Amino acid sequence: MMCEVCGLREADHLLVEVVGVEKHKKHVCQNCAFRLAVAVPEEKPLEMVSYPASEKREEQSGRPPERMDLTCPRCGRSYIDVKKTFLLGCAECYYTFVENIPRLIEKFHGAAHLRYRGAPYTHDPKRRALMEERTRLLAALEEAVAEEQFEKAAKIRDRIRQIEKELGWTSSTS
Repeated sequence: MMCEVCGLREADHLLVEVVGVEKHKKHVCQNCAFRLAVAVPEEKPLEMVSYPASEKREEQSGRPPERMDLTCPRCGRSYIDVKKTFLLGCAECYYTFVENIPRLIEKFHGAAHLRYRGAPYTHDPKRRALMEERTRLLAALEEAVAEEQFEKAAKIRDRIRQIEKELGWTSSTS
C-alpha cells in the first residue's frame, strides 16, 4: 500500500488520530509519519503504530530478521540510534550493521531494489594503523607544544607529514 499523504513511498506506519470518540486512520510512509507526528498540536492525541503489513513483507523477502541488539565495538553506537538518525558513527559501523544497512537504505529512499554501484569499501589494516598512529601523534604534538618542547614537536610534526604522504593526503608545507 502506498502512502496516503505523499503517494511516493510504501506505507509502513499507521497513524491513528483520535477526535472525540472517532478514530481516523492513515497509512503513511516513515517520512510523512515523522512530519505529521511533529506537526500535530498537543491537544490532538496521535498514536503511531507499526503497520503490520511491513512485518509480513520482511518475512516474505527472505532476508534475515532485523537485529536490534547490535552495538558497534569501536564507537559504541547502537543500531537503534542508527535507525533513528540514519547516521553511522564510524567505518566499523558498516561491518557491524552490514545485514541491516540495506533495510535502512530502503526505508530512507523508499525504494525496494536499490543497488550500490560504486567500488566496495576494503579494509586495509596498514592504512588503519597509520591513521591511528597519526591520531596519537597529533595528541603528542599538542602536548609537546604545550610543554614547550619544540624540538620534540618538530620531530612529531615531520612524522605526521610522512604518514600523511603515505596515506596520499596533501599536507601543508609550512
